Amino acid sequence: MLVAFAIIFIDETRGARIITQERSFFGVLRTREFRLRGSRIATDARAYARHDHPRRAQFVGPIVERQPLTYYNPRTALGEAILAGVTAGSTSNVALIGLGTGSTACLLRPEDHLTIFEIDPAVVRLSAEPGGDFTFVPICQPNRRIELGDARLQIAHEPDGEFDVIVVDAFSSDAIPAHLLTREAIALYLSKLNPRGIVVLHLSNRNLALVSEAARRARSKRPYLYRISDPFRAARRLLLGGLAASVMIIANTPDALTNAAAQS
Repeated sequence: MLVAFAIIFIDETRGARIITQERSFFGVLRTREFRLRGSRIATDARAYARHDHPRRAQFVGPIVERQPLTYYNPRTALGEAILAGVTAGSTSNVALIGLGTGSTACLLRPEDHLTIFEIDPAVVRLSAEPGGDFTFVPICQPNRRIELGDARLQIAHEPDGEFDVIVVDAFSSDAIPAHLLTREAIALYLSKLNPRGIVVLHLSNRNLALVSEAARRARSKRPYLYRISDPFRAARRLLLGGLAASVMIIANTPDALTNAAAQS
C-alpha cells in the first residue's frame, strides 16, 4: 500500500507531487504541484496535464495566481490575439471553447463577459468551481457562464452576432475534436461574431500539424491571419516566459483583423 501511494502521489522524475489524478470519459486528468527554482515571485506552482502532456500552469499564492503562463502569457501569439480582440473602452463578450485551467479568464478585464463551453464536467470542477485546483476563473471571471456539453452544439444556440472574441482552444492534446475545425464549424463561429469580432484558433500541438488544415478550412470562408511566437523566458524567473504558440485569427471582414495585424 505504501508503494502504491508513492507511485500515485509522488512524481520523482519532475520533483512534483500529484494532488489530483482521475479518469473521466474524455481521458486522464492530472494536476502536479511542484516547488519552483530560480523564481523570486512564488515558491510553488501547479501544472495540469491531459494525456500526460502538461502545457498549462498556475502559480500558487495571492497576486501571482492571476498571471497567465505558458501559451497564455500576454506576449505569446495566443495572448496577443485574445487581447487584440477585447474592445478598448467597452465591455467585451468572449466565448472560450475548451476550458483547460481557465488561464484565458485572467487575460480579460473584470467588466468583460466570459462564456465557457466545455464538454468534460471533471475539467469544470477542476478549473472553474470553488475548491478546484486552479483559480484563474474564480478570481478573474467569477460571473462566468458555463455551457456544459459539445461546444459545437452548444454555441449553435447562442444568438448570432453575440461575441467579440471566440477562442477555440481544444486542439493541444493528441486526441483533437476534429469536428470543431471543419468548414461548417468555422462558419458557425463566424455567424456568432459581431461585425468587429474575431475567431482565435489555438493550433499549438506537438503531435499534429494543424496549421495547413486550418488554413484550408479558413481560406474558402473569410479573411484570416496566421501568427506564431517563439518560446521565451523572463530572466531568472521560471515559468514567467511563454511557450511557442501558433494561432489563426479569422474574421468576417478585413477591417476586423486590423488590431490583430497591428500586433505582428
